Order: sequence, then structure tokens, then C-alpha cells
Amino acid sequence: MERSRKIRTAVSIFLIAFAFGLNITGISPILGVLNEKYHQYVTSMVQLLQTLLSGGLSMRLSLNIVNTVLSFQYGGVRFSTMDIALWNLNSNKIELYKYGAAPSFVKNRKQVTAYQGDSLPVGILPRVEATQLEHEIAAGDLLVMMSDGLYELHDEGFQWEKIISCLPTTNPQLAAEYLLAIATSRRRSQQKRNKALYPDENPHGDDMTVVVSCLL
Repeated sequence: MERSRKIRTAVSIFLIAFAFGLNITGISPILGVLNEKYHQYVTSMVQLLQTLLSGGLSMRLSLNIVNTVLSFQYGGVRFSTMDIALWNLNSNKIELYKYGAAPSFVKNRKQVTAYQGDSLPVGILPRVEATQLEHEIAAGDLLVMMSDGLYELHDEGFQWEKIISCLPTTNPQLAAEYLLAIATSRRRSQQKRNKALYPDENPHGDDMTVVVSCLL
């Protein structure tokens, strides 16, 4: 008897630090059956990106190469969203690069700004460029990045911008735990409601990941 398999999202979080004032934070979920091959896929993608950047290539060119290599290697069958923040501590700017990723949010003392991309996920087609966005940062600013599984809870009555604007802390770890707790509670409520409407369905959703970074 064939064993049933659940489609889940494998999520990788990575941090690359360079000596010349650049730091990279990223989230890269892959849609597929959770096994070692998918973890290897994410690992090879991040390692290739790090090698290219360490060699002096720009972020945009490095991402284009990663996308081209993966699209030819896997023929568009295996692909991933990619959400990257390049922190330039020399110019006090964040460069956001998005391949099919959920919106990111920057919170300062006055407001919350959402940044959304429109590119396809990495690895589908050889000539797909990431959406590039830029934001000037100041000490105390928070950057919130999240996977699709977390962002998909967003609707008219539940807006991440409003929730992030009311964060009770500026500590990145506590802020991430706070947002994840809210998302977990909402996901459970949705599953309970759906179970009542569709009792024969097995409730399932993508893994929920949130990364909060702060400029000190």
C-alpha cells in the first residue's frame, strides 16, 4: 500500500555577513514533499549565492546566475520563492530582492511601510529577474520578513501592517515571537471554522516563518 504524502513547505533562513559593512538576511521556502533532497536544494542555492557575492559580483547579477543555474538544473520542476534583504551599513539602506516572495514590512517610529514584489519564484525560467526595492533605515527600525504561510492569513479584517504598527516591543526576538503567536492563534481559529464547514477535510497549511531584524 502506497504511503500518503503531505505537501509541505520547507523553509530555510540564512544570514551572510561580510566584513565591509554588508549583511544579508533571507527566507527561501520550497513547495514540495519534505525530504533531504529539498534541504539540499536550498543549501546549494544559498552556498552558490554566497560564493558569487564573495567573488565580488553584485547581488542582482548573483541572483540572476543562481536563477539560471537552478532553472537549467531542474528544468523548472523544482522552484522556490526567495526573499533577501541586503543591509548596507555604509549607506544606511536596505535593498530588498524578491522572487515570488511575500511582502516585507519596515517599521520606524512613525509608520509601517510594505514592500511587495511581482517576480516569479526562482528556478522556473532562466530569464527572471528579482524585484528590487530600496529603503533608507535609521537606528531602531525593524524589518519584518515572513513566509507565504504567515502572510496568507492577511485579509480585510486582519492586516499585518496594523498589527506590526502596534508591536509592543522593539526587541526583534520578542517581536517575532509575538507575531508568530498571533498567526498561530488565527490559523487555529481558521482550521476550527473550516473543520465545522468541511468535516471530511484534513486541515493543512504552509509552515509559518517570520524573521525580524533591527538596526541598532
